[in-house]
Amino acid sequence: MSFVSMLIGNYLQMQPSMLYLWNQDPEGFVDEELALTQSTSHISAAEDAFYRLIRSDNHIAEHAFNFIVQTLQGASQLDNNDMKAVLVKDACFHAIAVASSALRSHHNVNFKNFFGTFCVPEFHKGNPLLQRRIAGVVIGWASEIYGVDEEMEEAAYKMCSICLHSTDIVLRVYGALAFQSLLENSDTEESTQSIDHLNSFLRSILQLIESLKSQNLITTLLQTISLAISAVGSEISPFVPDIMNAVSDLWSKSQHRPNVLSGVISIVSELVEGIGGAQQMEEQLFSLVVYSTNPTSENESLLDNGLKLWKSLVEFSEGNLSNQLLSLFPRLLELMRENLGDNHVYNDVLKIIQGYILSGGPAFLNTHGPTMVQCLNLSLDQLQKNSVISNVIETMDLFVTMFPNEAPCVLGDCLNRVLEMCATSCNDKKAKASFVRGAALFCKILLDNRDFFLAFMERVSTTAVESWIEMLINNVRCLDVRVSHHQLHVKDIKFTDLLNVISMGLASIIPLSLSHQNFGRFIPQLVGKCIEIEKELREEPPSKDYPVSQSWGSVALSNKQRLMDGHQAHTTNTIEFVKQNLTAFVQGGGQAAEHLVNSIPSEQLQYLNNPPPAKRSK
Repeated sequence: MSFVSMLIGNYLQMQPSMLYLWNQDPEGFVDEELALTQSTSHISAAEDAFYRLIRSDNHIAEHAFNFIVQTLQGASQLDNNDMKAVLVKDACFHAIAVASSALRSHHNVNFKNFFGTFCVPEFHKGNPLLQRRIAGVVIGWASEIYGVDEEMEEAAYKMCSICLHSTDIVLRVYGALAFQSLLENSDTEESTQSIDHLNSFLRSILQLIESLKSQNLITTLLQTISLAISAVGSEISPFVPDIMNAVSDLWSKSQHRPNVLSGVISIVSELVEGIGGAQQMEEQLFSLVVYSTNPTSENESLLDNGLKLWKSLVEFSEGNLSNQLLSLFPRLLELMRENLGDNHVYNDVLKIIQGYILSGGPAFLNTHGPTMVQCLNLSLDQLQKNSVISNVIETMDLFVTMFPNEAPCVLGDCLNRVLEMCATSCNDKKAKASFVRGAALFCKILLDNRDFFLAFMERVSTTAVESWIEMLINNVRCLDVRVSHHQLHVKDIKFTDLLNVISMGLASIIPLSLSHQNFGRFIPQLVGKCIEIEKELREEPPSKDYPVSQSWGSVALSNKQRLMDGHQAHTTNTIEFVKQNLTAFVQGGGQAAEHLVNSIPSEQLQYLNNPPPAKRSK
């Protein structure tokens, strides 16, 4: 324990040089203490050593906590005018904050009792050194404060308020950061605590930002504002004018501080999402998008937030894109060319393209269809990036759903490349999810636009359809699809939805045997594969909602309905669909067709006629 006491007493204690810096340059003090400018100081090394020691051994952790409690009990009787006593307490609170993540899991560490016994009384004694340290305790232990005990939570918010309304810049910054930590751990759907304090806190933080010169601190506090907006959603509406005035002024003063500009754009993007639109501010916000997404810009943070704002503006246009936003679309292609191979940028661009597909209507299709195809082709060049390929096919899928008649012709070469990708990746387990998404895309085209599908395949080769059928039959294995889907953390669509579309596509091939006799030999295999998929779907039924509509919450209602109708048309009962197609085949093909159907194994025919009861869709 001597090492623990040495660390706390000698190295976690505030140094005289820092006291001097606090008095002379408060912003510089916070910069250094938060390790924004000097992350390799001796204090950081001591913090790291203490944290590792606590984490390494449960026995040491409990004894260290007890040592801190005993030290504070002894020091609590001393007057805070005694600087030695203040520095001892300072070190103890610092140690508790530093080791928070390592101490939380220990059952013998009663933080609630520690907070009420030491933190609250010491904070209200009014010593600024200890107030900022106790705010640091709130930052480190926010997850054990918020939602655990209302009295403790309210006490923490009161501490934030006192700090934010102080005249001391150091305390104001710590108050803002403590508020941010509480926000990060809050669930605003269940509690209105954050919202209740929002009015006073936001105004105070905005005023603090206006008074600061440090780019690091301004950027940090802009993140606090952005998080607050994200946490409270539409409740932010009353504060929009104040926030916009503050960030507009900050923008005009920060043209040579890209990190600050990036923080401003992040806030504006959260505002658009929070209030669900920005039509009254679009002119102003459009100029921010143009500035931040300059293809020649080398600031990654600025570009990331600019793309986020662009996506928000398109998403919340409610199906009525302005001419300004439509005219900006070609810049997406420029950005992709300037950021070749950048997985993150490509995926952001593809998400924005999806927004244009959903909200742009015929004007987008007619004006920018070819440019969109160029973007997709550039993305397909990144074949080693499975997440990019998945997003490309999702974008094409959305395009086909919104424009079932026009999309296949517009996509042209992209479809060739996806078909080629399916053929080359069907046996690659790492690419299985992308292969299945591509297969499902072609099945959807077959279901929606059969004539185009057949004409397209015939242009590829005379045997392309047969090769494609064989590829699906031999390579769509339900277990492989499930495993690869989860390994790639694909969240935008359920793998069962893909399987369902593929199953329906396979079933729809059956009646094509009337005009394409070579297809007849596949009928027993088609039925067998459909039954295999149907059994998998019984374990996890397809979803009722079109998954992309969940991430584009403000899509115009008419477009939402089109997505829903298209999705539901492709998630019908598989067995019934197979039986309907077999019946149509027999009725149109006479004895020859009936003979082919009779070649289906008896156990499969029995399953078709007497399938188990279906589970309810989720």
